[in-house]
Amino acid sequence: MKEKLNKSMGITLVALVVTIVVLLILAGITITYVFGENSIFKQASEAKLQTEIAKYQEMLETAKGPIFIEGLGTFDVDKYFEYIEKQGIIEDREADVIDNGNGTYDVTTKPGYIFLVTLMPNKEKPTDVQIEYIGQAGKIAPMIKELEVSATQTSITGKATVVRLGKGTVEYYYKLSSADDTAYQQITNVNEETGATQSTGITAGESYRIKVVAKNDGGEVELSKEITATRVPVERISLNKTTETIEEGKTVTLIATVEPEDSTNKNVTWESSNTGIATVSNTGVVTGKAVGTATITVKTTDGSNKSATCIITVKKPTVADIVGETQTSNKVTQDENGNKITIPGGFKVVPHGTGDVTYNYDTNHKPCVQDGIVIEDGEGNQFVWIPVGSIKNKDESTTTITLGRYEFNTSDGTPTLYQAAYTDEKVDNYDKIIDIRGNGGFYYRELTINSGNTAAKDLGDFVNKTKANGGYYLGRYEVSKGTDNKMKSQYDKVTWTEITQPNAATYARNMYSGNNYVESDLINSYSWDTAIVFIQKYSENSNYANKTSVNSSKMNTGKAGDKVCNIHDMASNCREWSTERTSHTSLYCTTRGGDYLNSGQYSTSLRNFQAVTVVETYISYRTLIYMK
Repeated sequence: MKEKLNKSMGITLVALVVTIVVLLILAGITITYVFGENSIFKQASEAKLQTEIAKYQEMLETAKGPIFIEGLGTFDVDKYFEYIEKQGIIEDREADVIDNGNGTYDVTTKPGYIFLVTLMPNKEKPTDVQIEYIGQAGKIAPMIKELEVSATQTSITGKATVVRLGKGTVEYYYKLSSADDTAYQQITNVNEETGATQSTGITAGESYRIKVVAKNDGGEVELSKEITATRVPVERISLNKTTETIEEGKTVTLIATVEPEDSTNKNVTWESSNTGIATVSNTGVVTGKAVGTATITVKTTDGSNKSATCIITVKKPTVADIVGETQTSNKVTQDENGNKITIPGGFKVVPHGTGDVTYNYDTNHKPCVQDGIVIEDGEGNQFVWIPVGSIKNKDESTTTITLGRYEFNTSDGTPTLYQAAYTDEKVDNYDKIIDIRGNGGFYYRELTINSGNTAAKDLGDFVNKTKANGGYYLGRYEVSKGTDNKMKSQYDKVTWTEITQPNAATYARNMYSGNNYVESDLINSYSWDTAIVFIQKYSENSNYANKTSVNSSKMNTGKAGDKVCNIHDMASNCREWSTERTSHTSLYCTTRGGDYLNSGQYSTSLRNFQAVTVVETYISYRTLIYMK
């Protein structure tokens, strides 16, 4: 029984297996039929596609009608494309219509069906078009309709118009035109609107090749074009100055402007026509080397051969250029007429209009030696430059002022030189004893050693340094006594009187004791007489030698109203001690200048005798300074 049952079950199992196998075979046949290469689904899809294609082909055929009618026997293909665009058959005729150049056009309709439109019977005089379906976008190789390239000085750009791309890709590459094709590098900066731009590693003037590669499932195409990075040549170069005057040792910066602003190469070179007169750096800084004229030229380096020039005149520094500047050492300069003047270290030239300082010889109020140039130290002590030698005037004439001892005509003040401080022949030099007759009928002489009075500190040094520097400085005021018990040469101070000649000399020569730049001393007969000659030459008072005091009582410094060439009170206020000696047997000292007690008797140039020990309220003193 059991044996029969097992046999029966075996038969049943076999039958089941056979059934399953048959079902699987049948299922396979069904899947293949439904989904296979020749499945009903594929056939249905293709049938639908063919229907769609036929639909669009029919629309294209139908669209010919209005063109036929309007053309009256001719066929205007441009109007045809315009019409099918308006009908919505194509999206954009600029992108969807490709002119193959041989009388045929690739036309992409919605949704990506591509038809070949051929002019019939020929492209010269078409009367019809033939329309033929050639494939779907993305399933046939793409076509690069156009590749536009452009460039700036620093970038190159390519923008391709690609059709038939479907879901394909477009890539851009670039290389130097002269390089091998293996040198192509991909451009990664891609914008749908502007295209692909390479803006690094681009050199203006170089030629590059831009390549676009379009590919899809249907194939791959490429197109390349050459473009040269823009080179903008220089059209013009100019300088901020065409002429300039500078002093020796001074600089001026010339600025070159290259136009247009976007010139590719704006580099320039600089050169001077005479480096002995002026040099120029590679940045346009011009340095004056010596008096004269040089032409500075700037040139372009881009091959345009553009240039510009500036004429540089180098002159000696003038006093006007350093007005108000305290000098750090003795500064040799000149005025507007070329007259030498030396400004001591620690002093500055006082500007026109400061207090009662005036410079009117030049219409622009630039200091000229004819005015009496005023200098001032750090404490406010002021002195006036007395020039010696050949003085140049603005009318190109010259005036000679000799450092010396003079006798002045008592009527008109005409000076007669009795003793020159120096001559080329060494005659009548300062070391010779020359007597000049003065008040009381006594003789007056300048000695190099003390002889009953205090002589000049170093008369030979004063003479030689005055000659070398072109002048000396006379105290602008009679001296006053500061709170520090030191002498001052300042305005509106109590005049320092009641002092003996030896003490006055001591204070005067110690005023700048230890100074590195100047020596100071009591006035000597050379400094006083030469100052009178200078004043008479260049002030309105040509007879200042005979001027007497304008005040009848002692006044503060600079207040008496006697100002000539910026010097105060040489004829007024007080008599002043000097280092000149008299021939009087006991009254050895000489006083000079005005006397408010005897205003009618004592003139500016009068030599008067006095005792060495006298102390009077009407006797003051004045200092002079000269360069070491």
